[in-house]
Amino acid sequence: MLVSEYVLQIIEKRPYKYSTKLTNVADVKRLGIWDMDTSEIHSGMIHERVDKIANHNSASASISPLKHR
Repeated sequence: MLVSEYVLQIIEKRPYKYSTKLTNVADVKRLGIWDMDTSEIHSGMIHERVDKIANHNSASASISPLKHR
């Protein structure tokens, strides 16, 4: 079964708001696993892909702190 089929199946079973459904689909697509078979997915892969996604916390870590005078 493809991840896309699985995600859509789960979304239809739960009482999510429309925007939540769109966000869930977008998140899975962002991970790059939408078209993969569920048998190919493992936790290590997910952790690796999530770590590669930039977020507001990782962006601030690259900014050097202000020097005190």
